[in-house]
Amino acid sequence: MKHCIMATSTTKLTHPIRLARSFRLSFIKNAPRFARRRIHTKFPKVNKLLKELLQRVGKQHPQALIYPVTVASKTSSQHRREAASEIMKSMRVGDGSLVDEANLVSQEIIRLAITWHEAWHEGLEEASRLFFGENDVDGMMAILEQLHNQMEESTKNSARNNRGEGGENKTVRSVAFQHCFGRDIMEASEWLNSYKESKRLGDLHQAWNLYYTIFRKISKQLLNLDTIELQHVSPRLLKAKDLQLAVPGTYKAHAEIIRIHCFSRSMDVIVSKQRPRKMTIVGSDGVDHPFLLKGHEDLRQDERVMQLFQVSERAKYCERALWRRTTKLIKFVFARRSWSTLCWRRTGEARRTA
Repeated sequence: MKHCIMATSTTKLTHPIRLARSFRLSFIKNAPRFARRRIHTKFPKVNKLLKELLQRVGKQHPQALIYPVTVASKTSSQHRREAASEIMKSMRVGDGSLVDEANLVSQEIIRLAITWHEAWHEGLEEASRLFFGENDVDGMMAILEQLHNQMEESTKNSARNNRGEGGENKTVRSVAFQHCFGRDIMEASEWLNSYKESKRLGDLHQAWNLYYTIFRKISKQLLNLDTIELQHVSPRLLKAKDLQLAVPGTYKAHAEIIRIHCFSRSMDVIVSKQRPRKMTIVGSDGVDHPFLLKGHEDLRQDERVMQLFQVSERAKYCERALWRRTTKLIKFVFARRSWSTLCWRRTGEARRTA
């Protein structure tokens, strides 16, 4: 009778242990979602509890949180940035090199997502629509000033790098852009400043004569943009080898970590309006992991589409006969690189069930 009681007690005790382990694994799996969306709320007690939980997960499973926390640290929301910085600070204590690698990869992939040519082409197109289509001078000025400020900031960073102060590295493509369009951009900026003082529309039209010339030249160059060499756009990423950082979307708790071995030397540009890139990361498992890199996209809409695909894939287990008549779905993992840049990782194909 004692043995029966002891066996029953042991069985009852193992159930909460299994339940706790299942909850822990479930939270680790969903921790990136909390870090991406709920890293800061309007409730102080919830913020404190969530920050403590994420810090504990970050110490024990840093690979699960490093990407979403890095993204949150670069958002425009001050509260999110501060919360993410505190979590990254605790993660840096455990493994500082991992945090540095994540910052490097995130920064360089954002640079790969959209080049200077594409940024100015897109910005000038939108500014032209606001000015000539909607007569919105303020909206046009905001876009143009942002483009000019980014250009000046890039020039200052390059100058700091030349002086050895840790600024942004010059790339072949950025140097070519400044050499081809730098003079016209500077002259157009002077006409904009003249308009701010005089409010004469003639000054704006003088600026737009230059902007139209720049836009037309960039449009011709973008027609030939079918491949991007990493050495021309991001030499730092090309030199990154055998990182501690896991390949995005591959980390699983208590499983072998697939780390980044290197990045492919070139990327194919898909012909479409947004010109997404097909990037390949070679993992420590020796497998090529393809990604679709997109910039300036509606991330929430794309994520909902992928969730719909996942639901459709699960439906095959319930309706096998229906699935036989459907086409194959290619599944991707959603991974943000910034609030306007994302990566899709191809994880496999949904095969037809025999």
